[in-house]
Amino acid sequence: MDDLEQERQRKRQQALEEYQKIISFEISPAGREKPVIKKRRRFFRFRNCLLLLAILFTAVCYFFIGKQLSDTSESNKTLQKELSSSQSKIRELEESISAPRETEPESESQAETPAVLPDEPQNFRAIYPLMGSSIILHSYGEDMPGDGAAVLCMGLDFGMEESTPVIAAGDGTVLSAAEDGDNGWSVRIDHGNGYISDYHYNKEVTVSSGQKVKAGETIAYTGITGKDGMIHMEFCTLLNGAYINPEDVLEING
Repeated sequence: MDDLEQERQRKRQQALEEYQKIISFEISPAGREKPVIKKRRRFFRFRNCLLLLAILFTAVCYFFIGKQLSDTSESNKTLQKELSSSQSKIRELEESISAPRETEPESESQAETPAVLPDEPQNFRAIYPLMGSSIILHSYGEDMPGDGAAVLCMGLDFGMEESTPVIAAGDGTVLSAAEDGDNGWSVRIDHGNGYISDYHYNKEVTVSSGQKVKAGETIAYTGITGKDGMIHMEFCTLLNGAYINPEDVLEING
C-alpha cells in the first residue's frame, strides 16, 4: 500500500510539473522552449505605447489645425471688413462722378477770346535742287580750287550739263535774283523759320526778288558764269544767318 501511495504522489507531482510547464512555456517544433507570457506582456506594453503616441499625435494635430482655422477665420473677417469699406468708397466715388456739376457761366470776354496757340518752329526739308543727272564735285567743308589758294566750299558743288534747270528746294520767297560778282547769277530764297537757300554760278535766272515760289519750280539754268570757267552750281543753306550742311536738310541726295 505504501508503494502504491508513493507511486500516486509521484504521478501527481509529475502532472503538476507538466501543468506548470504548459502554463509557463511553449514547446517549439525544434524542441526549444519560449516564454509565452513574457512575450505577450511585452507585446501588450508596446501596443499600449503605440496607442498612446497615436492619441498624443492626434491631439497635437487637432490643436494646430484648430488654431489655423481660427486664424483663417479672423483673417477672413478682416478682409470682409476691408472689402466692405472699399465698396463703400467706390459707391461714394460713383455717386460723386454721376452727380451733375454746376458750372459757372463764362464771361463775355472769355467766350469771345479764341485760344491762341504759340507758333511751333518747323524744320525745313529741301528737295534736290536740280532736274536731270548731276554729280557732287565738292561737299560741305571741302576745299575747292581757286585763284592761287583753296576756297572752302560752303555748300554742295554740283557738276552737270549746261542749261540744266535749277529748281527751288522748298516753298518760299525770293530775296534776290541777280548777278553776284564772283558767284555769277545767283538766287536766294527765304523758306521761313530762319532757313535760307542760295543757288550760285547760273548763266541766267527766271525769277525776281519778292516772288513767291513753290518747291520744284524752275528758278534758273546752269552754265558758265562767275569766276570759275566751268559748268557747275553751288547749293548753300543757311539757318539763322549761319551756313549749315545742305545734306542735313536734303530729303534726296543726288
